[in-house]
Amino acid sequence: MLSGTEIPNGGSWSLDNKTFYFVNSPSRNIYAYDFDEEAGTLSNKRVFFKLDLPEGGDPDGHAIDAEGYIWQAVWGASKVLRISPAGELVATIELPTRHITCVRFVGEDLYITSAADTESGDAVSEKYGGSIFKVNVGVKGREVYNFGYEGR
Repeated sequence: MLSGTEIPNGGSWSLDNKTFYFVNSPSRNIYAYDFDEEAGTLSNKRVFFKLDLPEGGDPDGHAIDAEGYIWQAVWGASKVLRISPAGELVATIELPTRHITCVRFVGEDLYITSAADTESGDAVSEKYGGSIFKVNVGVKGREVYNFGYEGR
């Protein structure tokens, strides 16, 4: 359905299932597409959020919460960002290691994964690289999207 991606990460649907969000890490963009659930098609590609942090970083995996906000892991910047349904940055979680890879909800807890940091020379980042972090964020994740077809 999508072509021209380099490092695809983070795909999810809006709460009404009318928008599909997709991360192509090298572009530093979260793209939004109109999603036709009946036909199973995507159209109207647009930039929903451009990651442009002073310290750099690339968007990696993300999850949607029950209020429709995206929680975006940022590889190389020690952060998870909370982005509103309007595409505005509203909150940031700072972490002690650089390579944040993915986020998942369990209740109101956000579990955050990271990859090893063996090249930064930062002792704290290297110590915590590869860890899993748990942060209570006060909101649950969205219900799992069932994209299967009945009768198959």
